[in-house]
Amino acid sequence: MTLTDPATVHPTPTPVETAWMSFDDGEVLAATLRRVRQAPGRVAVWLTDVPTRFTTDQEQVLWEVGLRARSLVVPSRCALARVLASGVVHPASVVVVPLPSRLTASLVTPSPVPGAGPVAVTPTALHRAERIDLILDAIATLLRRGVAVRYHVVGDPGAHRHRNGRDDWGAGDALDRWNTWQRRATRLGLNDRVTWSLEGDPLRAMASAQMVVLPWEADDLVASQALIDAVSLGVPVVASSFPHAVELAPTGAVTLWRAGSRDGVERAMHRVLTRPLLRTAMRHAARQVAQAHSPNTVGERLARLAMDPSASDSLSMIG
Repeated sequence: MTLTDPATVHPTPTPVETAWMSFDDGEVLAATLRRVRQAPGRVAVWLTDVPTRFTTDQEQVLWEVGLRARSLVVPSRCALARVLASGVVHPASVVVVPLPSRLTASLVTPSPVPGAGPVAVTPTALHRAERIDLILDAIATLLRRGVAVRYHVVGDPGAHRHRNGRDDWGAGDALDRWNTWQRRATRLGLNDRVTWSLEGDPLRAMASAQMVVLPWEADDLVASQALIDAVSLGVPVVASSFPHAVELAPTGAVTLWRAGSRDGVERAMHRVLTRPLLRTAMRHAARQVAQAHSPNTVGERLARLAMDPSASDSLSMIG
């Protein structure tokens, strides 16, 4: 099984081009602006992150892209709300197209994690906003309460299309975080319960899990690739209350905890791990959401957008 980079999901053979734009990555931002200026009306620009509040410079960029691009594509309703709140783009120029999953086959072979007990998995981009320390503390508490959980942490530089995660991958600070988390697990006596794979296969790891845990604490995460992949695999998700997770929580596929709450993490994980019927309901809910995020479905939506940019109203739906 291979991962499909959602950046490659675009309709063919249509004249539209797809560009990813990040307000937090200067090089990507500059490259996108060059493409939009050189080919006005041909490029559909997909925002991968949306600031909580736009600076004056960011508003200027957003205005120009909204003016020149074929369409401004956002991956979620929370992203749409923030873009429209800026007041610098016309609502008709912005369209919501769900983030595509990276699944390339209908069946993903699980990657078994050694040991006994249910498995919780976190795909990590090694970003500073990821609070894996909270998960390790929760695992220790769950074990003391008699819940025989295992935890697997797998490296995934594409886990969150946000900030400069790919640039940060393998850098000193990122590896320091990885080592710090491992030392914490050792101090908590979790070496026989926590496994680590920096270069593993995140999709196969998530497919083996009873739940995926996403401890991302950032209020500008409006597009979580790991969240969409987990839901597309039909795996229950337990997540911090970042915007994209909050948006999907009403579907029943995601259970939230309040950002920064150590007790909240443990309670949310305990609830999902100890209630088989709840996990079954969450899996069913995830499957209901998954179709909207399949690469084929997203590609079809972009193809419709390429043929008729005015069709944004019919496209602005999640699921």
